[in-house]
Amino acid sequence: MDRKVISKLLGISEKSFYRWKEERLIFKLLEKYFTDKELDEFLKTEKIQKFEQLEFIQKRIIDINSKKYLDSFTNSKNFRYDGLASSYDIFIQFYFYFLVELKELFIQNNYFGLQLHDILMSSISKFFVKRFSESLLEFGNKKLTQEIIQDLNNENIARIKDMQRNTMCFKNWSEDMFLYLEYILKNDLKYFLDSNNKELIFHAVGFNVYFILKEEPNNSVKDNIISNILESHEKSNKKITIDDIYYHINQLK
Repeated sequence: MDRKVISKLLGISEKSFYRWKEERLIFKLLEKYFTDKELDEFLKTEKIQKFEQLEFIQKRIIDINSKKYLDSFTNSKNFRYDGLASSYDIFIQFYFYFLVELKELFIQNNYFGLQLHDILMSSISKFFVKRFSESLLEFGNKKLTQEIIQDLNNENIARIKDMQRNTMCFKNWSEDMFLYLEYILKNDLKYFLDSNNKELIFHAVGFNVYFILKEEPNNSVKDNIISNILESHEKSNKKITIDDIYYHINQLK
């Protein structure tokens, strides 16, 4: 580590360099992540070209996948609905369940080596196992005959197949989309709330309601809250905030 460069960068004298080095973690950070050449470049130009290029590449990936994401729902031959909001309730519920699961993976930092397509298929299976279990619980103390269980199982299998057909709208998603989803989920899709696009706003509201109420087993409760938020937004014509979402959740809890 160049004593002269570091001293100038931190605004300390070269004489006090070693004393400061013993007391400040900033020295370990600079030594671990930057070369003397990079730090000298920053002193001369107030930027490091290598990182400027990385930022450009990251922004490019985000811009490309932002359009691809929206087109998957609104401009795709593989999706037979006019946006997610106009598709059927189970697919909407599944998609928000999928985003919540992704968010949990990112929070736990537990996604290295995983492929987006594999997570998607795994989410479908988990979603329907959950639905099947909930269907059984709805019978309460009533006697479950083999015939009833088989009917529920057949219905589940039919819905899984239908779901897999609809997930064809994601067939153009590459692993770059994984980076994009991580980027937008880090701030709970607030970028979408700040947009003027109804489709993206629906995604943001739906995800946040499902994430905040992830322990709520009744999806109808969540869907009603989403509808109330969007109806209120239509009337007021104001941007929806995370606080608005919490307000409506607390109103109906």
